[in-house]
Amino acid sequence: MKILLTGASGFVATTLIPKLVAAGHDVYGLVHKNRSTSSYVTNIKLDDLNRHTFDAVINLAGANIGAKRWTHRRKKELIDSRVAFTRHLKSALQEVPPIWLNASAVGYYGFDSEQRFCEDTPPNDGFTHELCAMWEQEALTAMAARTVIFRLGVVLGNGGVLDKMKLPYKMGLGSKIGNGKQFFPWIHIEDVCCFIEHALKDERYQGSINLVSPEIVTQEQFSRALAKSYNRPHLLKTPAFALELAFGEMGGLVTKGQQVLPKALSDLGFEFRYSKLSDALNSLS
Repeated sequence: MKILLTGASGFVATTLIPKLVAAGHDVYGLVHKNRSTSSYVTNIKLDDLNRHTFDAVINLAGANIGAKRWTHRRKKELIDSRVAFTRHLKSALQEVPPIWLNASAVGYYGFDSEQRFCEDTPPNDGFTHELCAMWEQEALTAMAARTVIFRLGVVLGNGGVLDKMKLPYKMGLGSKIGNGKQFFPWIHIEDVCCFIEHALKDERYQGSINLVSPEIVTQEQFSRALAKSYNRPHLLKTPAFALELAFGEMGGLVTKGQQVLPKALSDLGFEFRYSKLSDALNSLS
């Protein structure tokens, strides 16, 4: 396939690209200005898209939601980097490819300590829901023959959030946050890549799909497992109010959570390479 990949210099794409190329796909990475991507891909700019037709789009673009405090300006940046960008992408394409794979996040469901969320469960209100819902709708209005929206949990891999956590945990400073009972939906990056490869070729993959591990864990369970993978103690506690005071609304990403189930993946018979958190963390430590 001739594939257009956005967010080609990002965390997920860095692992995904070599796998797509090894599978025989011709990958074009959308770049901004003179920024380059992997040597495996052909760099292409937005203004040049009308000279090409593609078999599939994989849209991974979007500013890091956890990088900065959610000021009004930052919220606009998060929306524009997803929603407005996807709108511009559709306009720039000569024709919409038959396959459109679009990232989203479990933040679509909002935060809830009790509700179990499958793909068709009504979501809660809040900024993360609004952001994801607008992005998903923008992708759906591309009207591709087959659209797949994958709602990602926290992606575990060499890079991303684990890179930020590695040093404090190796120093024995890992901690539960608040009461630690907030749910922590996660997915190994190898399973993300495997999912995308399946979604490209399997026509049964369609609509919204929760891309999370079947093993449900709390933040405290995750934190203890991460400390154990580094053979370090887990003795500390970080008050939730301290993070909410420091980061405002964005603090909810770690002080709150949602219990998300991969029902659609289960129905599709998807086989996880890493269905257990301990195995996932040990593969990355």
